[in-house]
Amino acid sequence: MCDAVTIAIISSGATMMQAKRAAQSAGAFAQAEHNANMQQIKDNRAEVALEAKQKGNTLAQVFMERQASNRLLLASSGISSSASLTAADMFSKRQFKGELNAVALDESRKNADLAYKGQDSRMQLASKKSAAKAARNQAYIKGAANIATAYAGLSDKPSGQQVGSGSSNFSLPGGSGYTQADRALSESASFKKRFKT
Repeated sequence: MCDAVTIAIISSGATMMQAKRAAQSAGAFAQAEHNANMQQIKDNRAEVALEAKQKGNTLAQVFMERQASNRLLLASSGISSSASLTAADMFSKRQFKGELNAVALDESRKNADLAYKGQDSRMQLASKKSAAKAARNQAYIKGAANIATAYAGLSDKPSGQQVGSGSSNFSLPGGSGYTQADRALSESASFKKRFKT
């Protein structure tokens, strides 16, 4: 039959192992969730870049069509240059550049949002791993406290040794006599040094 300390060690050890596995499982789940988030952010970045490129290509195509239309008008009229068409051409270029800048700013804003999401995911990962580690450590402390409590409770019980404050004779298991002089000798520094008790 197991004593209280052995039972406490076994049950606390099992609890500690469960806490360790739970912390590892929580850490692995948090890491998998973070990896999925980062992959989604990577995909979103590629999508944002593609969208910006498509918008830029569409704007460039519209601008080139306007330029071709203006050149066609000049060529058909027989005029080599026209102030109004030059002004329209300059306006078209400014509009094209402004729209490209708007597309670039939109891309930058979306990338900044994705960067924030990535940072948030990393912080959540660190937080979840820290919480799992803290829970594991708490279970370890509780298990060690249970073992210490069981040991303290067992060591407080008399183990066949009768100790009386007024008696000069102490009885040990096996019936050997143990006097106060023997006790004083066993507690002396020279005895402890010699026998390393």
